[in-house]
Amino acid sequence: ESTTSYPQRKHLHEKEVFTEADEKKEQSEMTNKEKADVIAEIYGQVHPNETPDLVSESLKGLTEEIDGMPAEKRVNWEKAKERCPELTGDRHKLMFLRCEVFNVGLAALRLLKYWDKRVELFGEDKAFLPLTLDGALRDDEVALEMSLMQSTEATDEAGRRIVLGDPSRLDKTKYTVPDMVRAFWYTMHAVLEDEMTQKRGVILLLYPH
Repeated sequence: ESTTSYPQRKHLHEKEVFTEADEKKEQSEMTNKEKADVIAEIYGQVHPNETPDLVSESLKGLTEEIDGMPAEKRVNWEKAKERCPELTGDRHKLMFLRCEVFNVGLAALRLLKYWDKRVELFGEDKAFLPLTLDGALRDDEVALEMSLMQSTEATDEAGRRIVLGDPSRLDKTKYTVPDMVRAFWYTMHAVLEDEMTQKRGVILLLYPH
């Protein structure tokens, strides 16, 4: 008769579980850099190395992807290329490629949706103007002055730009909801003019009162 013994199997209800106490203990033993690396890994975006070949091939692929879409989905994009070509060049297209980590299909969809929403928010008379106080934002000065969102020059340890939201700045008697949406659009647009922010992303911090 065999005398070999085997470890006793645990029942399902006896299996080891990573508890909240375990998590706190693990975090207490981590260095600040390790904590930052974990946060960046969870919430950050792994950006590829932007070689000239990657950029060139992706821009070409993006153009081909857009051109292959139904004409009715490209209406506002085609208007933008005709009426404000200076706003629709490679620098503009790269914003969408970076956002989608150089997935040309997703970048094409996002770019077309961007111009559809821009026309919806600003109207055709202003949508194709620069986002300046004497351009597309000429009627939104009040909303811009009390804008809910304010950009900072600060970044977190992962390099993401920090944008602060302060509802106490708002006076609903002085603006309409579309006014404030356009002001928010401008703030985020201004933030994303920075190439590093396009690559690393944005952190929104809301300060409720």
